[in-house]
Amino acid sequence: MGLGGHAAAFGHNVSTGVFYGEKGSLHDRQKWMHPFQVGADLKTREGVETSYEDLNKQYLEALTAKQKAKLFPYDLSDGISNECHDFIEAVAEDKEPEIGGEKAMMAKAVCLAMYESQHIGRPVSIADVVSGKVNAYQKPVDEYWKI
Repeated sequence: MGLGGHAAAFGHNVSTGVFYGEKGSLHDRQKWMHPFQVGADLKTREGVETSYEDLNKQYLEALTAKQKAKLFPYDLSDGISNECHDFIEAVAEDKEPEIGGEKAMMAKAVCLAMYESQHIGRPVSIADVVSGKVNAYQKPVDEYWKI
């Protein structure tokens, strides 16, 4: 949808995700907000194309049994199941999950720094978001929830 709710283009969506690197690019099959959830196809700088299915097969074949067991416990292959397994294992074994509180907070702070930056119209550091020094975007949410 364009400005004011009017369509600017009709037919297929115009969103796409292409991630470029030194040796080629990955064309994401998903919409722009959730990269790589349904795979991406590779095209090298030489023009060689490899589908997501072939990339995934090559990746899995390159893993040792030990690596597979760690990355895909009980043959779980989706992110949510793996996250749940990791959490349950951390509780059962009284250990930190793979992505603990500190890493999760920093990942969230990256997103919030972008929101804060857009809201106040200037660059914002992640440290300023974590410390609470910059909170113009977040403040009404905190006030609503009385936190």
